[in-house]
Amino acid sequence: MIFSPKEVAAINLKYLRECLDKKEVIAHEFSVNYKGVNSHFEVRAVPFMDDKAIRFVRDITQKKDDEQQLENYRHRLEELVAQRTRELRVSQDKLLLTQRMTKLGSWEFHPKANKALWSEETYHIFERDPQEEAYSLDAFIASMVPKYREKAQRKILKSIQKKKSVELSTKHITEKGNTRYLKINGQAVMD
Repeated sequence: MIFSPKEVAAINLKYLRECLDKKEVIAHEFSVNYKGVNSHFEVRAVPFMDDKAIRFVRDITQKKDDEQQLENYRHRLEELVAQRTRELRVSQDKLLLTQRMTKLGSWEFHPKANKALWSEETYHIFERDPQEEAYSLDAFIASMVPKYREKAQRKILKSIQKKKSVELSTKHITEKGNTRYLKINGQAVMD
């Protein structure tokens, strides 16, 4: 709140009396508008002897201006994050719709951890609950009809080792016992 010089004098007198009554340091801040310019001050009243106090006044206008500028930046950044988050959700919704319409799933495999991340459509293709963990490479290979397993495993491991793309056709049996013919395209990307 911005005060007039007369209001500031009354506020300072109030805090000075409080300092003398309590015999303790009292600190406060105030803002004043003088000739159209806003200034900000920090005041400390320190008791001195039994009936006296010393006031220390420090101009904190630059500090307050910097704080306000940081607050404005923070607010703007939050707006940008919210906007980008909305845009990302729209983009993700479009991707999910496209994958569902084309029956095209996507996945990531992390060899060191032997873990995979699947898109919703990949779970749908394999008739698995998205709350379940995606297949490891071994479980993925095991879901194939036996005659496809050796060749698929060899090609996938070669792709990982040589950091090359892989392309293969496989036949899988889902957990519900249904057959899925899949065309797999992958690209090894190393972190």
